[in-house]
Amino acid sequence: DVTEVGMQVITTSTTGRPTVQIARGRQASPTSNFTYTDILSAKLTIDSGEYDARNSDTAPTIDTTNDTLNTGDVLRFDVDSAGTGTKGLNVTIQCRLP
Repeated sequence: DVTEVGMQVITTSTTGRPTVQIARGRQASPTSNFTYTDILSAKLTIDSGEYDARNSDTAPTIDTTNDTLNTGDVLRFDVDSAGTGTKGLNVTIQCRLP
């Protein structure tokens, strides 16, 4: 299960908030395409001029109905907003066995 997420940038945004959604991809069978489900009900964001999401005005929220990762799952990181001048992106995910 995903228990914690975080995000940092290398160069801060001068305007706008970098915003990222994490989606879990899963196949129904080896020959089927991946179906993606958002893991976060409130996305990761970093306030303008800051480096880390932990100080954001909006804390990320893990959707506990979609937080399970299985062997073979893939993760997709959707950058919904980059902000102005932002460079580099680190995303951390903490998991534990259910």
